[in-house]
Amino acid sequence: MNSFSKYNFTFLLVTFLFLSGNIYGQAFLEGSWKGKYTYGIQNEFGYPFEIFLRINGRKITGRSYLVTPDKRKVEMDISGYLFQDLSFIIEETAIIKSPETSENSFFRKYQLRFKGDIWTKNLEGYWQEIIDNNFDRTRKVGRVLLTKEKENKA
Repeated sequence: MNSFSKYNFTFLLVTFLFLSGNIYGQAFLEGSWKGKYTYGIQNEFGYPFEIFLRINGRKITGRSYLVTPDKRKVEMDISGYLFQDLSFIIEETAIIKSPETSENSFFRKYQLRFKGDIWTKNLEGYWQEIIDNNFDRTRKVGRVLLTKEKENKA
């Protein structure tokens, strides 16, 4: 009976540590992430891209800021869902600021995952244009590579 309670305690401790680590993981995803997005999966050349994330439970909200290939700035609201493995899906839901004449002002969906360690925090993944026909050959797609911005401790 005594060894049974030791196993229960060990199981509860491991469960608590696992769950608290997951909560911590969600907290450090919040904030500003900067990097680039590419047009095309194989393309290495990227354009400036930034997202600001707020997380409430599994719900993600925030803003995306990108510079289009024609050098115009686009700002959009985003919302999405966080998964237990620290990957998530977000969609641009509303255009906040966009040049009227830019053909690159369209809504995107992002699939991102956290990849990092103690020293580096990165988000990597893919984006695609949101259109009615998902299999349209003209649908725009690309990659996303972001790094967590350092927080000011002043």
